[in-house]
Amino acid sequence: MVPTWLTNRDNLLTIWDMRHLPTQPRAPGAGTRVAILIPSVLHELGEVLQGIRDAARERRWELCLLQDIPITAETLVRMNVRGIVVHIIDTKLLASVRKFGIPMVCIHPGRGHGIPYIRIDQQALGRTAGAHLYERGCRKFAFFDAGDKPYSVPRLEGLRAFLRERGLEPLVFTVGPRTVRRGRWRLEDQLEDLAEFLGAHAGGLGLVTADDQHGERALEAIRIAGLKVPHDVAVVGTDNRENFCDLCDPPLSSVDNDNVRRGELAVQLLQRLMEGKQVPVETVLQPGGVVVRESSAAFAPRDPDVARAVAIVRARLAERVTVQGLADELAVSRRDLLRKFQGSLGRSPSEVVDAERIDLARALLRDTGLPLVEIARRSGLLPLSHFCRTFKRVTGETASAVRRRAKRGWGGGFGI
Repeated sequence: MVPTWLTNRDNLLTIWDMRHLPTQPRAPGAGTRVAILIPSVLHELGEVLQGIRDAARERRWELCLLQDIPITAETLVRMNVRGIVVHIIDTKLLASVRKFGIPMVCIHPGRGHGIPYIRIDQQALGRTAGAHLYERGCRKFAFFDAGDKPYSVPRLEGLRAFLRERGLEPLVFTVGPRTVRRGRWRLEDQLEDLAEFLGAHAGGLGLVTADDQHGERALEAIRIAGLKVPHDVAVVGTDNRENFCDLCDPPLSSVDNDNVRRGELAVQLLQRLMEGKQVPVETVLQPGGVVVRESSAAFAPRDPDVARAVAIVRARLAERVTVQGLADELAVSRRDLLRKFQGSLGRSPSEVVDAERIDLARALLRDTGLPLVEIARRSGLLPLSHFCRTFKRVTGETASAVRRRAKRGWGGGFGI
């Protein structure tokens, strides 16, 4: 099924429009025709399509979205297609495409074919999730393994590498005793086993899950165990399937794998190929940061002075907050407060203030249509120029990029 936000755009052409198009070749640029060969069933591809659409619109390209349709290179040539973005390499199609010299970019790892492809840094997803929980004061960590999912191992490796640099080691939950005894997997057994596992380690525990589906299961297991999120267990998923994460109870924080950027990169690589330029076979995409929701948003540090200071910061984000002001209100010395923050959170009070303000700004960018200047005011980052600089420094991306990603009209389904 083709998303409505794509079929309604003037610059996207369906297979049925092709018979009415001119077939004269055009120079790269306005009117360049590009085929998008991807399946309709994968949830993340809606975001990839958004990135392709936005980048192609800037170049005034014509997009031919061909989902779940058998296609040949000869047909693409008759359509006057100048370039192709594909999800997974079809070796038969690849051979004929090469014969006609049509440039191709793959948005999924395609080693061995020599076609340029984009790979998500799976280890970086695990590192990013671990860093987020560490910054919130977690010093005990666990990973909920997805078993047979190929991305689970590198995500665990990334988390483990981050923690080992700090003298820590994550616990790993894969298969519980009920599943072992029964000899087959059942959801209810996994939830009971996970509830017992988390109950034995709760209290300042940071849990990273291999994907968002396992994040939702973890939240249910925490409920079964009678524990509180995020006080007893703070949870971060990976992939940031927005609709899915928002529907979790409580809403699930998750590492954004930045699929919109993956689509934009595909267009950039394809443009260079169509211009006859060289591109690397592999382009590695870094995650876009953690989208903070309730499952990790209000984790309370164990040091009571630090916990009170963080609570004050969260209540006064729109106001001027200084380290000395916090120390005076808590009746501790500035030096002691700095030492306590470093020992409990591994960051200074100023860094925590910036992080909390950016978390609020991200939520307002994602969930509201407020002007940037109002978001800057509410998050205590006026003037607007200071807000833009701080947001880019802390997150590595611009506020407008976050808002653009949040405005997508279609988020994909829930296929695994």
